[in-house]
Amino acid sequence: MTNDSAVTVYVTYEGEPGARFDRAYYVGHHLPLVMRHWSHYGLTGVAAFFPAAEQAGALVICECRFRDEASVDAAFA
Repeated sequence: MTNDSAVTVYVTYEGEPGARFDRAYYVGHHLPLVMRHWSHYGLTGVAAFFPAAEQAGALVICECRFRDEASVDAAFA
């Protein structure tokens, strides 16, 4: 199977400048929770990106990689 049909979904969390966001908890607890609950639907990986503080209030960007579009539909159903 090739990775040509893979789908990536980005989820952004935004807040006011200076808002507190617990990065360690997000990476250590939330991302594993997402993997545990959505991997059986076809989620193949997750990653977190933390934009620079001066970028328009974005606190974190979560990248969710799914096997295909049907996997995304099943996970969000």
